[in-house]
Amino acid sequence: MPLSDSSIGSYAADYYGENGEPYGFRKILVVELKRGGFTITQAEMDQARDYIKEIRSAGCVDKQTQMEAYILGSKMEEGLEPTIIGNSARLNPMIYGNLLSGAHARTFHLHRQIEASRPLTEVDPELKIV
Repeated sequence: MPLSDSSIGSYAADYYGENGEPYGFRKILVVELKRGGFTITQAEMDQARDYIKEIRSAGCVDKQTQMEAYILGSKMEEGLEPTIIGNSARLNPMIYGNLLSGAHARTFHLHRQIEASRPLTEVDPELKIV
């Protein structure tokens, strides 16, 4: 698939041993962002699965390293669902709008918690001057 149809990024969380030293990766997140108007199909799911297989076969991660891929598009082929591969990998097809709605709900909730944690007292006059 041409690169102009999508972009891909990967992110990792380190795994730390008992002595606090980094020891490989605990989890790797692969995000495949399709261009606007793109419909996610089984082919894109297979492509994300292949990315995970390539990373594993290259010896970049341990067998127990969790890997998760999100395939993001405007629409989704009927019947596509999250897929678990073995014990440590998951594919997640998702529509942009659903991702943004979830993110908004989480940040809105966080915003309400921050507002609720602010003191109700008046700000110190000296702080106002500063």
